[in-house]
Amino acid sequence: MAYSKVTLNGTTVMDVTNTTATADKILQGYGAVGIDGQWMSGTASGGGGGSGDFDALVDGTLSIAQGSASTLRGSAFTRMESLREATFPFATNIGSNCFYMCSSLSYVSIPAAEQIGSFAFNYCGGLLSISFPSVTSVGDYAFQMCSTLSHAYLPQVTTIGSYAFGGCSALVSIDFPELSFAGTAAFSSCGSLEIANLPKLSEIGAAAFVNCRSLTEVNAVSATSIGISAFSSCYALTTICAPSVTYMDNYAFAECSSLLSADFPLLNRVGVNVFISCINLLSVSFPLLSGVPSNCFYGCLSLTYAYIPVASTIGNGAFQNCRALRTVINQSANVGYWIGSYAFYSCYALEEAIFPKVTSVCQSAFKSCSALSVVSLPEAYELANHAFMGCGSLTELSFPAVTVARSSCFQSCYSLSKVIFNIVGTLSYYAFASCSRLLSVYLLGSSIVTAGNYVFSSTPIHGNTTYTGGVFGSVFVKESLYTGYTTATNWASISARIVGLTDAQVQNVIDYGRHDP
Repeated sequence: MAYSKVTLNGTTVMDVTNTTATADKILQGYGAVGIDGQWMSGTASGGGGGSGDFDALVDGTLSIAQGSASTLRGSAFTRMESLREATFPFATNIGSNCFYMCSSLSYVSIPAAEQIGSFAFNYCGGLLSISFPSVTSVGDYAFQMCSTLSHAYLPQVTTIGSYAFGGCSALVSIDFPELSFAGTAAFSSCGSLEIANLPKLSEIGAAAFVNCRSLTEVNAVSATSIGISAFSSCYALTTICAPSVTYMDNYAFAECSSLLSADFPLLNRVGVNVFISCINLLSVSFPLLSGVPSNCFYGCLSLTYAYIPVASTIGNGAFQNCRALRTVINQSANVGYWIGSYAFYSCYALEEAIFPKVTSVCQSAFKSCSALSVVSLPEAYELANHAFMGCGSLTELSFPAVTVARSSCFQSCYSLSKVIFNIVGTLSYYAFASCSRLLSVYLLGSSIVTAGNYVFSSTPIHGNTTYTGGVFGSVFVKESLYTGYTTATNWASISARIVGLTDAQVQNVIDYGRHDP
Protein backbone atom coordinates (compact mmCIF):
# COMPACT_ATOMS: atom_id res chain seq x y z
CA MET A 1 0.00 0.00 0.00
CA ALA A 2 1.35 3.44 -0.94
CA TYR A 3 0.84 6.66 1.00
CA SER A 4 1.03 10.09 -0.59
CA LYS A 5 0.85 12.46 2.38
CA VAL A 6 1.86 12.43 6.05
CA THR A 7 0.27 14.92 8.44
CA LEU A 8 0.95 15.60 12.08
CA ASN A 9 -1.72 17.20 14.31
CA GLY A 10 -3.45 18.33 11.18
CA THR A 11 -0.35 19.83 9.59
CA THR A 12 1.20 18.43 6.42
CA VAL A 13 4.52 16.92 7.25
CA MET A 14 5.69 15.57 3.90
CA ASP A 15 4.61 13.96 0.70
CA VAL A 16 5.80 10.40 0.55
CA THR A 17 5.50 7.25 -1.46
CA ASN A 18 5.94 3.68 -0.26
CA THR A 19 6.43 4.73 3.34
CA THR A 20 6.54 3.09 6.70
CA ALA A 21 6.39 5.56 9.60
CA THR A 22 6.73 4.99 13.29
CA ALA A 23 5.62 8.07 15.16
CA ASP A 24 7.19 7.06 18.48
CA LYS A 25 10.55 6.56 16.83
CA ILE A 26 10.54 9.89 15.01
CA LEU A 27 9.02 12.36 17.44
CA GLN A 28 8.28 12.37 21.11
CA GLY A 29 5.36 14.46 22.39
CA TYR A 30 3.53 15.33 19.18
CA GLY A 31 0.53 13.06 19.60
CA ALA A 32 -1.13 11.39 16.61
CA VAL A 33 0.07 10.95 13.05
CA GLY A 34 -2.30 11.23 10.11
CA ILE A 35 -1.68 9.37 6.89
CA ASP A 36 -3.94 10.23 3.97
CA GLY A 37 -6.35 11.79 6.41
CA GLN A 38 -6.61 8.67 8.55
CA TRP A 39 -5.65 9.58 12.14
CA MET A 40 -3.43 7.06 13.79
CA SER A 41 -2.17 7.00 17.35
CA GLY A 42 1.32 5.69 17.93
CA THR A 43 2.28 3.61 14.90
CA ALA A 44 1.35 3.74 11.26
CA SER A 45 2.49 1.09 8.86
CA GLY A 46 2.32 0.40 5.19
CA GLY A 47 4.31 -0.75 2.21
CA GLY A 48 7.91 0.33 1.73
CA GLY A 49 10.96 0.61 3.93
CA GLY A 50 11.57 -0.46 7.48
CA SER A 51 10.44 1.10 10.74
CA GLY A 52 11.20 4.80 10.94
CA ASP A 53 12.53 5.01 7.38
CA PHE A 54 11.19 7.27 4.64
CA ASP A 55 12.24 5.95 1.27
CA ALA A 56 11.16 8.85 -0.94
CA LEU A 57 10.03 12.45 -0.62
CA VAL A 58 8.16 14.18 -3.40
CA ASP A 59 9.01 17.75 -2.38
CA GLY A 60 11.90 17.05 -0.04
CA THR A 61 10.47 19.15 2.79
CA LEU A 62 9.89 18.11 6.39
CA SER A 63 8.15 20.74 8.50
CA ILE A 64 6.51 20.42 11.91
CA ALA A 65 4.72 23.64 12.80
CA GLN A 66 2.57 22.49 15.73
CA GLY A 67 2.85 20.33 18.82
CA SER A 68 5.20 20.12 21.77
CA ALA A 69 7.87 17.57 20.81
CA SER A 70 11.11 17.88 22.75
CA THR A 71 13.13 15.11 21.11
CA LEU A 72 13.95 14.09 17.58
CA ARG A 73 14.78 10.51 18.27
CA GLY A 74 17.89 8.72 17.20
CA SER A 75 18.12 7.51 13.58
CA ALA A 76 14.72 9.04 12.83
CA PHE A 77 15.59 10.24 9.35
CA THR A 78 18.73 8.22 8.69
CA ARG A 79 19.67 7.95 5.01
CA MET A 80 16.63 9.95 3.83
CA GLU A 81 18.49 10.97 0.70
CA SER A 82 15.66 13.05 -0.81
CA LEU A 83 15.23 15.29 2.24
CA ARG A 84 16.30 18.85 1.45
CA GLU A 85 14.83 20.92 4.30
CA ALA A 86 13.80 20.19 7.88
CA THR A 87 12.04 22.55 10.31
CA PHE A 88 11.24 21.71 13.93
CA PRO A 89 10.47 24.87 15.93
CA PHE A 90 9.93 23.16 19.29
CA ALA A 91 12.46 20.31 19.43
CA THR A 92 15.16 20.76 22.09
CA ASN A 93 17.08 17.53 21.61
CA ILE A 94 18.35 16.09 18.31
CA GLY A 95 19.08 12.40 18.78
CA SER A 96 22.06 10.41 17.61
CA ASN A 97 22.15 9.62 13.88
CA CYS A 98 18.94 11.62 13.48
CA PHE A 99 19.81 12.98 10.03
CA TYR A 100 22.74 10.68 9.32
CA MET A 101 23.64 10.60 5.61
CA CYS A 102 20.79 12.83 4.50
CA SER A 103 22.95 13.76 1.56
CA SER A 104 20.55 16.33 0.02
CA LEU A 105 19.75 18.16 3.25
CA SER A 106 20.73 21.80 2.77
CA TYR A 107 18.60 23.68 5.30
CA VAL A 108 17.75 22.93 8.93
CA SER A 109 15.76 25.08 11.34
CA ILE A 110 15.56 23.80 14.91
CA PRO A 111 15.90 27.05 16.89
CA ALA A 112 15.01 25.59 20.30
CA ALA A 113 17.58 22.78 20.12
CA GLU A 114 19.87 22.54 23.13
CA GLN A 115 21.62 19.26 22.43
CA ILE A 116 22.81 17.63 19.22
CA GLY A 117 23.58 13.94 19.49
CA SER A 118 26.48 12.00 18.04
CA PHE A 119 26.45 11.49 14.26
CA ALA A 120 23.27 13.61 14.11
CA PHE A 121 24.20 15.27 10.79
CA ASN A 122 27.14 13.08 9.86
CA TYR A 123 27.77 12.95 6.10
CA CYS A 124 25.09 15.53 5.29
CA GLY A 125 27.06 16.57 2.27
CA GLY A 126 24.59 19.20 1.07
CA LEU A 127 24.31 21.15 4.33
CA LEU A 128 25.43 24.72 3.66
CA SER A 129 25.09 26.43 7.04
CA ILE A 130 23.78 25.79 10.53
CA SER A 131 22.29 28.08 13.14
CA PHE A 132 21.58 26.73 16.59
CA PRO A 133 21.32 29.73 18.93
CA SER A 134 20.46 27.64 22.01
CA VAL A 135 22.63 24.55 21.58
CA THR A 136 25.10 23.93 24.43
CA SER A 137 26.32 20.45 23.52
CA VAL A 138 27.36 18.88 20.20
CA GLY A 139 28.07 15.14 20.20
CA ASP A 140 30.88 13.14 18.65
CA TYR A 141 30.98 13.13 14.83
CA ALA A 142 27.83 15.28 14.77
CA PHE A 143 28.74 17.24 11.61
CA GLN A 144 31.67 15.18 10.40
CA MET A 145 32.12 15.18 6.62
CA CYS A 146 29.54 17.89 6.00
CA SER A 147 31.70 18.88 3.07
CA THR A 148 29.75 21.97 1.96
CA LEU A 149 29.16 23.43 5.44
CA SER A 150 30.70 26.90 5.36
CA HIS A 151 29.17 28.60 8.40
CA ALA A 152 28.32 27.38 11.90
CA TYR A 153 26.50 29.64 14.36
CA LEU A 154 26.62 28.16 17.86
CA PRO A 155 26.89 31.11 20.27
CA GLN A 156 26.01 29.12 23.43
CA VAL A 157 27.85 25.87 22.78
CA THR A 158 30.12 24.81 25.66
CA THR A 159 30.97 21.24 24.67
CA ILE A 160 31.89 19.80 21.27
CA GLY A 161 32.66 16.10 20.92
CA SER A 162 35.38 14.26 19.08
CA TYR A 163 35.48 14.72 15.30
CA ALA A 164 32.32 16.85 15.58
CA PHE A 165 33.34 19.02 12.62
CA GLY A 166 36.07 16.78 11.22
CA GLY A 167 36.36 16.94 7.46
CA CYS A 168 34.09 19.97 7.06
CA SER A 169 36.25 21.10 4.18
CA ALA A 170 34.26 24.25 3.33
CA LEU A 171 34.11 25.67 6.86
CA VAL A 172 35.88 29.04 6.78
CA SER A 173 35.74 30.29 10.37
CA ILE A 174 34.56 29.26 13.82
CA ASP A 175 33.55 31.67 16.54
CA PHE A 176 32.36 29.84 19.63
CA PRO A 177 32.65 32.36 22.47
CA GLU A 178 31.38 29.99 25.20
CA LEU A 179 33.13 26.79 24.17
CA SER A 180 35.09 25.30 27.06
CA PHE A 181 35.70 21.72 25.86
CA ALA A 182 36.38 20.22 22.44
CA GLY A 183 37.11 16.52 21.97
CA THR A 184 39.76 14.77 19.94
CA ALA A 185 40.07 15.99 16.33
CA ALA A 186 37.02 18.21 16.77
CA PHE A 187 37.98 20.40 13.79
CA SER A 188 40.44 18.14 12.02
CA SER A 189 40.91 18.35 8.24
CA CYS A 190 38.79 21.48 7.85
CA GLY A 191 40.80 22.46 4.82
CA SER A 192 39.24 25.92 4.31
CA LEU A 193 39.22 26.98 7.97
CA GLU A 194 41.12 30.25 8.37
CA ILE A 195 40.24 31.68 11.79
CA ALA A 196 39.32 30.03 15.09
CA ASN A 197 38.08 32.20 17.96
CA LEU A 198 37.71 30.09 21.09
CA PRO A 199 38.32 32.47 24.02
CA LYS A 200 36.98 30.16 26.78
CA LEU A 201 38.39 26.85 25.57
CA SER A 202 40.29 25.32 28.49
CA GLU A 203 42.12 22.59 26.58
CA ILE A 204 43.01 22.26 22.91
CA GLY A 205 42.55 18.53 22.42
CA ALA A 206 44.58 15.98 20.53
CA ALA A 207 44.51 16.52 16.75
CA ALA A 208 42.01 19.35 17.29
CA PHE A 209 43.04 21.21 14.12
CA VAL A 210 45.30 18.67 12.43
CA ASN A 211 45.48 19.18 8.66
CA CYS A 212 43.62 22.50 8.76
CA ARG A 213 45.87 23.71 5.99
CA SER A 214 44.34 27.19 5.57
CA LEU A 215 44.23 28.06 9.29
CA THR A 216 46.11 31.30 9.89
CA GLU A 217 44.98 32.58 13.28
CA VAL A 218 43.86 31.03 16.56
CA ASN A 219 42.62 32.77 19.69
CA ALA A 220 42.56 30.48 22.69
CA VAL A 221 43.47 32.80 25.54
CA SER A 222 42.10 30.50 28.27
CA ALA A 223 43.64 27.23 27.09
CA THR A 224 46.15 25.69 29.50
CA SER A 225 47.20 22.70 27.40
CA ILE A 226 47.63 21.70 23.77
CA GLY A 227 47.22 18.03 22.86
CA ILE A 228 49.07 15.62 20.58
CA SER A 229 49.27 16.89 17.00
CA ALA A 230 46.72 19.60 17.78
CA PHE A 231 47.97 21.87 14.99
CA SER A 232 50.10 19.42 13.06
CA SER A 233 50.29 20.24 9.33
CA CYS A 234 48.54 23.58 9.70
CA TYR A 235 50.75 24.95 6.97
CA ALA A 236 49.30 28.49 6.93
CA LEU A 237 49.27 29.10 10.69
CA THR A 238 51.15 32.30 11.51
CA THR A 239 49.67 33.40 14.84
CA ILE A 240 48.39 31.65 17.94
CA CYS A 241 47.33 33.56 21.03
CA ALA A 242 47.41 31.13 23.94
CA PRO A 243 49.28 32.87 26.78
CA SER A 244 47.90 30.55 29.49
CA VAL A 245 49.30 27.30 28.07
CA THR A 246 51.52 25.38 30.49
CA TYR A 247 51.82 22.08 28.61
CA MET A 248 52.13 20.97 24.98
CA ASP A 249 52.01 17.34 23.92
CA ASN A 250 53.96 15.59 21.17
CA TYR A 251 53.87 17.03 17.63
CA ALA A 252 51.59 19.90 18.75
CA PHE A 253 52.81 22.25 15.99
CA ALA A 254 54.67 19.81 13.75
CA GLU A 255 55.10 21.07 10.18
CA CYS A 256 53.44 24.44 10.81
CA SER A 257 55.61 25.84 8.08
CA SER A 258 54.29 29.45 8.26
CA LEU A 259 54.55 29.85 12.04
CA LEU A 260 56.88 32.78 12.72
CA SER A 261 57.14 32.94 16.51
CA ALA A 262 56.20 31.01 19.61
CA ASP A 263 55.76 32.99 22.81
CA PHE A 264 54.28 31.02 25.70
CA PRO A 265 55.23 32.77 28.95
CA LEU A 266 53.75 30.08 31.26
CA LEU A 267 54.85 27.00 29.36
CA ASN A 268 56.80 24.66 31.64
CA ARG A 269 56.57 21.26 29.93
CA VAL A 270 56.45 20.02 26.34
CA GLY A 271 56.48 16.69 24.52
CA VAL A 272 58.76 15.48 21.74
CA ASN A 273 58.73 16.85 18.19
CA VAL A 274 56.51 19.76 19.22
CA PHE A 275 57.82 22.24 16.62
CA ILE A 276 59.53 19.81 14.27
CA SER A 277 59.91 21.19 10.71
CA CYS A 278 58.43 24.61 11.47
CA ILE A 279 60.73 25.90 8.78
CA ASN A 280 59.86 29.62 9.12
CA LEU A 281 59.86 29.83 12.91
CA LEU A 282 62.17 32.73 13.79
CA SER A 283 62.24 32.86 17.58
CA VAL A 284 60.96 31.05 20.66
CA SER A 285 60.60 32.37 24.20
CA PHE A 286 59.84 29.94 27.00
CA PRO A 287 60.97 31.55 30.28
CA LEU A 288 59.59 28.72 32.47
CA LEU A 289 60.28 25.67 30.31
CA SER A 290 61.89 22.98 32.47
CA GLY A 291 63.40 20.98 29.64
CA VAL A 292 63.59 20.76 25.85
CA PRO A 293 62.66 17.21 24.75
CA SER A 294 63.93 15.22 21.81
CA ASN A 295 63.52 16.75 18.35
CA CYS A 296 61.50 19.62 19.79
CA PHE A 297 62.78 22.11 17.20
CA TYR A 298 64.29 19.67 14.72
CA GLY A 299 64.51 21.18 11.24
CA CYS A 300 63.38 24.69 12.19
CA LEU A 301 65.57 26.08 9.45
CA SER A 302 64.88 29.78 10.11
CA LEU A 303 65.09 29.74 13.92
CA THR A 304 67.66 32.30 15.06
CA TYR A 305 66.92 32.81 18.77
CA ALA A 306 65.86 30.52 21.61
CA TYR A 307 65.19 31.82 25.10
CA ILE A 308 65.09 28.83 27.47
CA PRO A 309 66.69 30.24 30.62
CA VAL A 310 65.72 27.52 33.12
CA ALA A 311 65.66 24.39 30.93
CA SER A 312 67.57 21.69 32.79
CA THR A 313 67.80 19.21 29.91
CA ILE A 314 68.14 19.59 26.18
CA GLY A 315 67.09 16.35 24.54
CA ASN A 316 68.39 14.36 21.63
CA GLY A 317 68.12 16.31 18.38
CA ALA A 318 66.31 19.15 20.16
CA PHE A 319 67.70 21.82 17.81
CA GLN A 320 69.16 19.58 15.12
CA ASN A 321 69.33 21.19 11.67
CA CYS A 322 68.32 24.61 13.00
CA ARG A 323 70.74 26.04 10.50
CA ALA A 324 70.10 29.73 11.26
CA LEU A 325 70.22 29.42 15.06
CA ARG A 326 72.67 31.97 16.46
CA THR A 327 71.77 32.39 20.12
CA VAL A 328 70.53 30.06 22.86
CA ILE A 329 70.07 31.65 26.26
CA ASN A 330 70.17 29.23 29.16
CA GLN A 331 71.12 30.08 32.74
CA SER A 332 69.62 27.12 34.55
CA ALA A 333 70.74 26.79 38.15
CA ASN A 334 69.94 23.07 38.21
CA VAL A 335 73.14 21.11 38.67
CA GLY A 336 73.57 17.83 36.85
CA TYR A 337 71.70 18.26 33.60
CA TRP A 338 72.75 17.22 30.15
CA ILE A 339 72.73 18.13 26.47
CA GLY A 340 71.49 15.19 24.42
CA SER A 341 72.89 13.49 21.35
CA TYR A 342 72.73 15.61 18.19
CA ALA A 343 71.03 18.37 20.21
CA PHE A 344 72.62 21.13 18.11
CA TYR A 345 73.94 19.04 15.23
CA SER A 346 74.33 21.08 12.03
CA CYS A 347 73.40 24.39 13.66
CA TYR A 348 75.76 26.09 11.25
CA ALA A 349 75.16 29.65 12.51
CA LEU A 350 75.43 28.94 16.24
CA GLU A 351 78.18 31.12 17.67
CA GLU A 352 77.98 30.54 21.41
CA ALA A 353 77.32 27.57 23.66
CA ILE A 354 77.07 28.86 27.22
CA PHE A 355 75.57 26.39 29.68
CA PRO A 356 76.76 27.08 33.22
CA LYS A 357 75.38 23.94 34.90
CA VAL A 358 75.53 21.26 32.22
CA THR A 359 77.43 18.21 33.43
CA SER A 360 77.30 15.98 30.37
CA VAL A 361 77.49 16.68 26.64
CA CYS A 362 76.25 13.67 24.68
CA GLN A 363 77.27 12.23 21.34
CA SER A 364 77.52 14.69 18.44
CA ALA A 365 75.73 17.35 20.48
CA PHE A 366 77.47 20.24 18.67
CA LYS A 367 78.81 18.35 15.67
CA SER A 368 79.22 20.48 12.54
CA CYS A 369 78.41 23.75 14.30
CA SER A 370 80.82 25.45 11.95
CA ALA A 371 80.40 29.01 13.34
CA LEU A 372 80.72 28.02 17.01
CA SER A 373 83.51 30.09 18.55
CA VAL A 374 82.62 30.38 22.26
CA VAL A 375 82.00 27.41 24.55
CA SER A 376 81.46 27.73 28.29
CA LEU A 377 80.75 24.51 30.20
CA PRO A 378 82.27 25.08 33.64
CA GLU A 379 80.47 22.16 35.31
CA ALA A 380 80.72 19.61 32.49
CA TYR A 381 82.62 16.45 33.40
CA GLU A 382 82.01 14.31 30.31
CA LEU A 383 82.23 15.13 26.61
CA ALA A 384 80.90 12.24 24.50
CA ASN A 385 81.93 10.92 21.09
CA HIS A 386 81.99 13.56 18.33
CA ALA A 387 80.62 16.17 20.75
CA PHE A 388 82.34 19.10 18.95
CA MET A 389 83.51 17.35 15.81
CA GLY A 390 83.78 19.66 12.81
CA CYS A 391 83.37 22.91 14.78
CA GLY A 392 85.72 24.76 12.50
CA SER A 393 85.57 28.17 14.24
CA LEU A 394 86.66 27.06 17.71
CA THR A 395 90.03 28.53 18.63
CA GLU A 396 90.46 28.22 22.41
CA LEU A 397 88.69 26.02 24.97
CA SER A 398 88.88 25.60 28.72
CA PHE A 399 87.25 22.81 30.71
CA PRO A 400 87.78 23.10 34.47
CA ALA A 401 85.70 20.03 35.38
CA VAL A 402 85.93 17.66 32.41
CA THR A 403 87.32 14.24 33.33
CA VAL A 404 86.61 12.38 30.07
CA ALA A 405 86.78 13.47 26.43
CA ARG A 406 85.51 10.60 24.28
CA SER A 407 86.55 9.51 20.81
CA SER A 408 86.71 12.12 18.05
CA CYS A 409 85.39 14.66 20.51
CA PHE A 410 87.18 17.57 18.78
CA GLN A 411 88.16 15.91 15.54
CA SER A 412 88.47 18.27 12.56
CA CYS A 413 88.21 21.46 14.61
CA TYR A 414 90.55 23.09 12.10
CA SER A 415 90.99 26.43 13.89
CA LEU A 416 91.49 25.07 17.41
CA SER A 417 94.85 26.20 18.79
CA LYS A 418 94.61 25.85 22.58
CA VAL A 419 92.75 23.59 25.02
CA ILE A 420 92.95 23.60 28.82
CA PHE A 421 91.84 20.64 30.94
CA ASN A 422 92.18 21.16 34.68
CA ILE A 423 91.49 17.58 35.80
CA VAL A 424 90.89 15.41 32.72
CA GLY A 425 91.71 11.74 33.20
CA THR A 426 90.92 10.21 29.79
CA LEU A 427 91.36 11.32 26.18
CA SER A 428 89.89 8.66 23.87
CA TYR A 429 91.08 7.78 20.38
CA TYR A 430 91.05 10.48 17.71
CA ALA A 431 90.00 13.04 20.34
CA PHE A 432 91.89 15.84 18.54
CA ALA A 433 92.59 14.18 15.20
CA SER A 434 92.91 16.57 12.25
CA CYS A 435 92.98 19.66 14.47
CA SER A 436 95.55 21.06 12.09
CA ARG A 437 96.35 24.25 14.05
CA LEU A 438 96.48 22.77 17.55
CA LEU A 439 99.59 24.14 19.28
CA SER A 440 98.85 23.96 23.03
CA VAL A 441 97.11 21.34 25.11
CA TYR A 442 97.24 21.72 28.89
CA LEU A 443 96.66 18.64 31.06
CA LEU A 444 96.81 20.01 34.60
CA GLY A 445 95.53 17.05 36.61
CA SER A 446 97.51 15.25 39.28
CA SER A 447 97.75 11.95 37.44
CA ILE A 448 98.82 10.83 33.99
CA VAL A 449 95.98 11.04 31.49
CA THR A 450 94.96 7.80 29.82
CA ALA A 451 95.26 8.34 26.07
CA GLY A 452 93.69 6.32 23.30
CA ASN A 453 95.22 5.68 19.90
CA TYR A 454 95.71 8.56 17.48
CA VAL A 455 94.57 11.24 19.94
CA PHE A 456 96.66 13.87 18.12
CA SER A 457 96.73 12.31 14.67
CA SER A 458 97.34 14.87 11.88
CA THR A 459 98.05 17.72 14.30
CA PRO A 460 101.18 19.83 14.89
CA ILE A 461 101.66 17.88 18.13
CA HIS A 462 101.96 14.67 16.14
CA GLY A 463 104.18 16.32 13.55
CA ASN A 464 101.83 17.78 10.92
CA THR A 465 102.91 21.44 10.70
CA THR A 466 101.41 22.19 7.30
CA TYR A 467 99.11 24.89 8.67
CA THR A 468 101.39 26.26 11.40
CA GLY A 469 104.36 27.36 9.34
CA GLY A 470 106.57 24.56 10.57
CA VAL A 471 105.78 25.19 14.26
CA PHE A 472 105.19 22.08 16.37
CA GLY A 473 102.57 21.86 19.07
CA SER A 474 103.12 20.99 22.74
CA VAL A 475 101.37 19.13 25.54
CA PHE A 476 101.89 20.87 28.89
CA VAL A 477 101.72 18.78 32.07
CA LYS A 478 102.76 19.15 35.69
CA GLU A 479 106.50 18.99 36.07
CA SER A 480 106.17 16.18 38.61
CA LEU A 481 104.49 13.97 35.98
CA TYR A 482 106.76 14.80 33.07
CA THR A 483 108.93 11.67 33.25
CA GLY A 484 105.91 9.40 33.57
CA TYR A 485 104.31 10.92 30.50
CA THR A 486 107.41 10.41 28.34
CA THR A 487 107.19 6.64 28.83
CA ALA A 488 103.40 6.12 29.08
CA THR A 489 101.34 4.33 26.44
CA ASN A 490 100.46 6.59 23.51
CA TRP A 491 102.49 9.40 25.07
CA ALA A 492 105.98 8.02 24.53
CA SER A 493 105.64 8.47 20.75
CA ILE A 494 105.25 12.23 21.18
CA SER A 495 107.57 12.62 24.18
CA ALA A 496 109.45 15.40 22.38
CA ARG A 497 106.28 17.48 22.44
CA ILE A 498 105.67 17.14 26.20
CA VAL A 499 106.61 20.09 28.43
CA GLY A 500 106.67 20.14 32.21
CA LEU A 501 105.27 23.14 34.13
CA THR A 502 106.08 24.32 37.62
CA ASP A 503 103.27 24.68 40.15
CA ALA A 504 103.38 28.45 39.65
CA GLN A 505 103.02 28.07 35.90
CA VAL A 506 100.13 25.66 36.36
CA GLN A 507 98.38 28.21 38.54
CA ASN A 508 98.93 30.90 35.91
CA VAL A 509 97.22 28.70 33.34
CA ILE A 510 94.26 28.12 35.66
CA ASP A 511 93.99 31.83 36.52
CA TYR A 512 94.89 33.50 33.24
CA GLY A 513 94.79 30.84 30.55
CA ARG A 514 98.54 30.93 29.92
CA HIS A 515 101.61 29.52 31.65
CA ASP A 516 104.02 32.46 31.28
CA PRO A 517 104.11 34.85 34.30
